[in-house]
Amino acid sequence: CGPRAPRLPPRKGSERGASRMSPQMSLEPMVCVPRAAADAAPGAGYWGRWHEEHCAEGPVEWHATHADLRGFLGPYLTRAIEDAGEAHIVDIGCGSSTWGHDILQDLGGRLTLVDAVPALVGALRARHAGDARVSCVEADCRRLKGLGLLAGSASVALDKGTLDALGSAEDQEAMLRGAAWLLRRPSGVLVSVSFATAQRVLLLRRAATDLGL
Repeated sequence: CGPRAPRLPPRKGSERGASRMSPQMSLEPMVCVPRAAADAAPGAGYWGRWHEEHCAEGPVEWHATHADLRGFLGPYLTRAIEDAGEAHIVDIGCGSSTWGHDILQDLGGRLTLVDAVPALVGALRARHAGDARVSCVEADCRRLKGLGLLAGSASVALDKGTLDALGSAEDQEAMLRGAAWLLRRPSGVLVSVSFATAQRVLLLRRAATDLGL
């Protein structure tokens, strides 16, 4: 047995109410797979309520854990960092996930955690207090040029479920443009862990072509 599937708070104006989530069983952390991208709301207030309800007992990992992904992603991340000379990992819409920090522990360098929820960013700052390698920034993932980072300063950009939480193609494309702006060329790598839908694959392929990812 395991934890009950967490519920999203009802969206304003929605008759469907809370959307069920199907967790993959894991003792630490809890892993959640969103039911559908259309069920997720991009607002910071919405996700603030969700995290307040579900993150009291520890981090929540969407889709998969670092252990699930390490074997496949490891060679790509290592090559990106070796080519760049140092690791700068930017976790976009990180939530309470430990994924970015897990990669930092494996590869070294520095980590920038980005989320739009003020209380969550405060909790992340408390979690990583005293670790000079980690910066926690409150920001809109659609406006990554406003982070205060230099263009081409990131060797790895991470998206795990953030595209899923954005409600329009315009918002998704804005996030991808910002990620491309952050990445070093030609070695920088964008990792997107998301729904395996034809629409998402086409979006990422188009972004790779148009943005040189």
